[in-house]
Amino acid sequence: MAKCQGKRRSTAICSSVVYHCENCTNVGCDQVEVGECSNQGFRSNACLMCGTITLGEQRLAMTPQLEQAMTILRLGAEELNVLIRRSFKRP
Repeated sequence: MAKCQGKRRSTAICSSVVYHCENCTNVGCDQVEVGECSNQGFRSNACLMCGTITLGEQRLAMTPQLEQAMTILRLGAEELNVLIRRSFKRP
């Protein structure tokens, strides 16, 4: 597991886990807000290059329809992640 060597806003080394997008091959750490790290590639499980959302083992491509549904429902990526995980749980 690679550690991010990017710089945080505080100028400290990030040291977060580095992820890669299987859709567009973007590489970087995952932060809650954009601009938290100089090597940030993801924001709350969503690729900053192509918009693909990684949900554990599942991936969702950020289509205009999904983006519109998330806006209408006022869902962030993490909230969507929780809903999907609940739907895949076995009774």
